[in-house]
Amino acid sequence: MNMPESENDRLFREQVDQQQEEAMSRHAETMAIMARSRLRQGKSISPKLAAHLPAAKQNENQE
Repeated sequence: MNMPESENDRLFREQVDQQQEEAMSRHAETMAIMARSRLRQGKSISPKLAAHLPAAKQNENQE
């Protein structure tokens, strides 16, 4: 039997969702920094790491 979601449960879930979103954004920024650093050093980067580069350009433009 599903109980209706209480206001506290809803607020907690929203807070967790927001924290997860912020953590994912910080992770993407970190990966982009690592990718740019490796490229500046003349090292190769994986396609997975390269996927973070467009997000880095977008974040730099926002600052």
